[in-house]
Amino acid sequence: MMYDKEKELIILLSRIYDIEFYEKPIREILKDRFIHWDVVIKYLCKTKVMGLFWYNITKLKMDNYIPANAKRILEFYYLGNYERNKILMKEFERIEQILVNNDIKVAPLKGIVLLKKIYKDFGLRQLNDIDLLVSYKEKDRIEEVFLENGYKHGSLSYDKEGNLIIEKLDRMQEIIWKTKMNNLPPFYKVTNQKWCNIIDIDCCFAFDYRMNYDHVADIMDNLCYERGTYFLQKEDFFIQMCCHLYKEASNASWVLLGSDLNLMKFCDVREFLNTEIDKQHWAIVCEKAIKDGYNKAIYFALYYCEKIYGEKCRFPYKLDLHIEDESFIHEYGKREYGEKQTWKTEFMERLFEGSMEEIEDKKGKFALINGGE
Repeated sequence: MMYDKEKELIILLSRIYDIEFYEKPIREILKDRFIHWDVVIKYLCKTKVMGLFWYNITKLKMDNYIPANAKRILEFYYLGNYERNKILMKEFERIEQILVNNDIKVAPLKGIVLLKKIYKDFGLRQLNDIDLLVSYKEKDRIEEVFLENGYKHGSLSYDKEGNLIIEKLDRMQEIIWKTKMNNLPPFYKVTNQKWCNIIDIDCCFAFDYRMNYDHVADIMDNLCYERGTYFLQKEDFFIQMCCHLYKEASNASWVLLGSDLNLMKFCDVREFLNTEIDKQHWAIVCEKAIKDGYNKAIYFALYYCEKIYGEKCRFPYKLDLHIEDESFIHEYGKREYGEKQTWKTEFMERLFEGSMEEIEDKKGKFALINGGE
């Protein structure tokens, strides 16, 4: 069964910019009494847009079309996510102040910024963790500050009494994080709070696995400062967002972690592009991306945004980004297998159903899964 109506409904409701123009087709689908709401819920979990879906349904006053059980799941998710995000945002402000007091500059990435500037409602976008961009030369000082303030590196587990604990990384895991990754090992802190019992902070010092530390150091020297928080320039934030999306979508290891594709990340790109990037900013994005080799990541993000949303980007991005061969948008796994693999499953199917069955985890070397390349 294709479940095309269910997918279309989710895509139509996965937007903030111009949502009002899609009220009629949304209502027409919702009136269909043969919608499989169990499938809708499953897809919302996979695509990570459940909060946004519910927010828009209620904004358009269409929640009366949803069966009671499905409505309760959607509403409770939104409310729980709202409370969880409040805790994470408060912790971000706390740790940011601690870092400022230690004369260390960091810039928030992804969800923290997008909640503040784009979505503006704590319930509609999920925050998995607190993502920060840091300068590589500051990583030791940053680690010292986090450890002094209750955070630890490690992996999550439970003790004999059933309490959540953080187990120390083993030697191989430490080596992998220090040599293969573009970020520090996650910092964890157990809080035992009702809505958020563990806080996870990810400190990134490069945009992708090429580990261009100097590029990030230059960016950190040119941050914007607004109301006590350092932010990336718009162009740098957009480039980093696309790089992160492309990294996860094109590495086989992320597929096994269940983090390769999700609709929320493409929604982030669409919303930020439409509300924050004008013609002048776009020219700077392209100049920087071509110079530093991030043009493929941006092309990948915009190409599939067009495919998902069925709309044409207002910029001639293939020409502007100097893309001649676009075969890379169908490829993955070079880092793990040593050579590029081509997806057999169509993109939209992978977006909603996943693509784990294509990954041969016994083949090649998985930096995140099997312990090295």
